[in-house]
Amino acid sequence: MTATKKVFLVTGGNSGLGYQASLDLAKMENTHVIVTGRSAERVQAAVDKIKAEAASSSVVEGEVLDLGSLKAIQEYVTKFKGRGLTIDALMCNGGVQIMTKTPTVDGYESTFAINHLGHFYLTTLLRDVTRRVVIISSETHDPAEMATTPSPNVSDLEQLAHGYEKYEGNEAYTTSKLCNLLFMKEFVRRYPNGPEFIAYTPGFTPDTALLRNTGMDVAMIVKICEQNNIPISSTVVSGGVMARLCADDWAANGWTTDMYIRVSVPYEPSVQAKDPALARSLWEKSEELIARVIKA
Repeated sequence: MTATKKVFLVTGGNSGLGYQASLDLAKMENTHVIVTGRSAERVQAAVDKIKAEAASSSVVEGEVLDLGSLKAIQEYVTKFKGRGLTIDALMCNGGVQIMTKTPTVDGYESTFAINHLGHFYLTTLLRDVTRRVVIISSETHDPAEMATTPSPNVSDLEQLAHGYEKYEGNEAYTTSKLCNLLFMKEFVRRYPNGPEFIAYTPGFTPDTALLRNTGMDVAMIVKICEQNNIPISSTVVSGGVMARLCADDWAANGWTTDMYIRVSVPYEPSVQAKDPALARSLWEKSEELIARVIKA
């Protein structure tokens, strides 16, 4: 009898942490890893590399998914559900950090739209065929942890969605990472019976490509991390933990739903990230923003 393969869908799986996590999942026996990204060429290149190291019993495939387009997400989910697959773990990993205010095709600010709104829409659409969600956040969401980075700004969610008039790229990023945690909190409140949901931060991983648009000095960031006791990790190590969060028994590791994991252990998120009223407001605003683009 052929063993049933566990299905893992990874956004932004063609590079960095997403690639490493996809590779580690593919090395496990009887897995079905779906690598997604915006560029068909880059996704296929990643899939080819992963297949070369994957377990013989595993399946690896690539699909184009543009998190910056709500209609593209809707079309992707419709097509995916037609396959009749159940997702054992959805890894919301894809993300950007853009220094210049840039609108998506839907007219929303790209960092917010891709890092939060796209994953919000994808996850809620796939909820009925998903067992587990892992979303990638960051220590930068917490000003108490990273006093040298701009604090998240959720003073006006409508302005946030379009980019504040005085746009600051690093602030947009830290805010999007706060949104990831608020999304988890409200999701778990609304759906206590699952899917189970966990947030993960890998610590600072200087060997990823996420900093390519920031213009920030990596050595300076390393120093800041050391001063604030922020873990400095690597793609290989962090990607491995991400794979475990997807595939492992959570209880055996001391993990539970609605938990924030830093590197590999439970950690306390910021005060804002635990604010139920803010989480609810963000959810409602996210639904409103989607409804403007996706007509009923």
